[in-house]
Amino acid sequence: MKCCEKGRSMIEMLGVLAIVGVLSVGGIAGYSKAMRKVRSERTTTQVNELIMNIRNLYAHQINGYKNISADLLIDINQVPLDMYDPNNRAQGLTNAYGGKILLFESKDLSGGPHAFELYVTGLDKETCAIMATLEWGYDPSSGFEAMYVGTTEPTTAMLADVHTPTDSVPENGIFTPGTHADAIPLTIPRAMTVCSCSGHECVIGLKYL
Repeated sequence: MKCCEKGRSMIEMLGVLAIVGVLSVGGIAGYSKAMRKVRSERTTTQVNELIMNIRNLYAHQINGYKNISADLLIDINQVPLDMYDPNNRAQGLTNAYGGKILLFESKDLSGGPHAFELYVTGLDKETCAIMATLEWGYDPSSGFEAMYVGTTEPTTAMLADVHTPTDSVPENGIFTPGTHADAIPLTIPRAMTVCSCSGHECVIGLKYL
């Protein structure tokens, strides 16, 4: 009798362990998905806030965005606090994924330094696609001129000579607003195609006047 009772207890224990295992796997997957959404939303918020601060700060500068730098923006409190480590400023600006936020002086249509470019690195494919489908500025007052989508981490402005819809070069990951076939914001299927990175290698670049 005791033998049979032990057998039933063992079967019940194995059943409980199986259920716990299934729930654990589901819980981990759900947590990962939730964290990805949080990071994606936070990265977008960080970028929007930084762009707004930069444009407001430089609105009346006769030299445009000449010598724009992360250090300067940090010094005058124009950077969201979670984008840099005050004890390790050499690390530069980072996004919610731990990737870099890079800033470069760029060119306006006349060739002057009245534009800037901001690049977000270390993105996964899903977040890259989300950012590529966002409305970064249709109204001319937004100053938005172009977007880069790819895997190249820039060392200088990549969109300096992009000013009009005709300057769009989709095969090189360069997109512009307008009414042409690859006008931004991109459609979801198109964004998933151009965000061709694996892991966290995607890069999104934005150019503003």
